[in-house]
Amino acid sequence: TIGEAPAEAVQPVYSDEELVQQKIDRYRRKQDRARAARLSRRMWLPNDLPVGILHIGDPHLDDDGSDLELLRAHLALTRSTPGLYAGCLGDLSNNWVGKLLRLWAEQHTDKADEKQLISWFFKQTPLLYFMAGNHDLWNEGYQYLQGAIREASAVHEQPAVIYLGSTELELTILAPCGESWVIRLRHNFKGNSQWNPTHAMTKDAMFRPGADILVQGHRHNLAIQSRTLPSGQYVTAIQVNAYKRFDSYAAAHQFPEHEGGEAVLTILQPLGETQQARTLTYADPFTGAQALSVMRREAIERLRRQGEITEDEAAQLLKAELLK
Repeated sequence: TIGEAPAEAVQPVYSDEELVQQKIDRYRRKQDRARAARLSRRMWLPNDLPVGILHIGDPHLDDDGSDLELLRAHLALTRSTPGLYAGCLGDLSNNWVGKLLRLWAEQHTDKADEKQLISWFFKQTPLLYFMAGNHDLWNEGYQYLQGAIREASAVHEQPAVIYLGSTELELTILAPCGESWVIRLRHNFKGNSQWNPTHAMTKDAMFRPGADILVQGHRHNLAIQSRTLPSGQYVTAIQVNAYKRFDSYAAAHQFPEHEGGEAVLTILQPLGETQQARTLTYADPFTGAQALSVMRREAIERLRRQGEITEDEAAQLLKAELLK
């Protein structure tokens, strides 16, 4: 106003160029974190024998309606089957937050029990991958997961989880013979269809070409679809069921409560003669594990006949199959 002294100008702490450079540096750090959230990794197989990956659906370990007996059997199957890896699609626990906190009243496990169950899970068998789900990211869940994985790694004397993802993991599996598979994993792909449960993954495969297998959890029901895209690529989309079977939220909103497909087994067969023979999917893991064992023994014999491996090497491989 008239008669008042002009306000003293605030002097900037940094020069214009310094401030701009700070913003550029922060952008680059944020960009690096965003790229890290979408992991792209490669895994080389030691030989051309078939391998399996058991994709474990949402365990919800602390929920009274989750079938932990079945989960325990699936984890034991991984330990006892040569060439079988395991990965989990997330939501290890309910980890209730916000207005969902009232649901703690529907289960007997408390927060301490929840953490103990998570630690138990990671100590059962080393995992090829773990994709954090929405429940895992609530509260302090992700930080606790990382701590539990470090603890389990000391028990296994190797990484308890080879690849830990919070958004997306694209894993390329390469065999010595030259065959390869790109597996795209998310807790949940964007998109819905009441007619086609695998719609979101199929759409992703078409709009972002390159993936041979796409896998998600989250939806708590089973759906598997294999198809040849217009490009000629054979693609398999797998929606894995959850171990959580009795759910008041699902009942109230008319979501289906299906049994089966809580874990789905994918067999990658490097010596398969067609695209369809190189990627096989089993909604029943026990049947899939039996098939994998037969395929591995047949592949050893085939490599021996073709002179790809010696008699001694074949004998050692067969012995290793029988010992596990």
